[in-house]
Amino acid sequence: MAPYYFPILFWTPSAVEDANRGDFSLVCRKWGVSIFDLYSLVAEKHPIRLPVELMQIFLAQVNLEILVDADDYEKACRKLNVLRAILYSQGISPTLAPFATNYSLNSYAGINARSSGSSVDRLHEGLRHGITITEAKIEGWPNELSLMCLRGDLEHLTNNLTCDAFVEAASAVPIWQSIEDKYPAVRNICSALAKAPLMPDLSSSILHIWQALESLFRIESEITYRTSILLAELCAPIVPRASTYAIAKKSYGDRSKIAHGSNLSVDTVQWMRAWGLLRITCQAILQREALPSADDLLNELLMR
Repeated sequence: MAPYYFPILFWTPSAVEDANRGDFSLVCRKWGVSIFDLYSLVAEKHPIRLPVELMQIFLAQVNLEILVDADDYEKACRKLNVLRAILYSQGISPTLAPFATNYSLNSYAGINARSSGSSVDRLHEGLRHGITITEAKIEGWPNELSLMCLRGDLEHLTNNLTCDAFVEAASAVPIWQSIEDKYPAVRNICSALAKAPLMPDLSSSILHIWQALESLFRIESEITYRTSILLAELCAPIVPRASTYAIAKKSYGDRSKIAHGSNLSVDTVQWMRAWGLLRITCQAILQREALPSADDLLNELLMR
């Protein structure tokens, strides 16, 4: 497997030490990367695959990286999306992972001065030793080249990523992947958690969230009532049924008004309602380690 380092915008680590579990590592940022470091990579024809000026803009908002070990870049992105989905379900705020590199930013920071040799003494002592332009080949891959991200109500979400939360989420990734193998519809929940925040339009994002939620059950009549009941029972191990039912019914009403063009003014409250429902659905599926069918959930409800 190969290493892929994804700089993560907005999040801050709760401690200075790194953490790792399975195929994932939380890497705290130690150094600044100058534009001259990035220009030197271009000058030496390192395969960066995106404008370094854009990298510099994104890196200004980065406090940590997530290292993903994977067979290839596509699989690394998939693993990262599952990890983020689980962290989102825990209450971590949505973020952007604009690109990935095969070396940590802590490694290519100072690479220009180290490679030239003439100004290495001006570097911080911690940067004087490390890779140079000729010793390593830095590769870069674009991922989410966007400056827009729906972040919801940050009074109810957090940017602070603890080592415990990271390790817990990383440990849950193989479990989630095994659930997806058995229940393909579950992939829609992970995809919506990863992609809905990247839609700058609140209405489109809510519709995308509900598309994922509706895909869990094939409901053709009394959709609002039956979908809300099923989600309430699905999430019963972690949230009271009455609470989930009320939220789902109200959020489905938001979705219907948007879809039929009767709701032209959508606000963050409505988005958070749908986002919160998506989060607890992810938690419930993970806790159950399964996606019960509609009939199973109704039987479960009737037998209580």
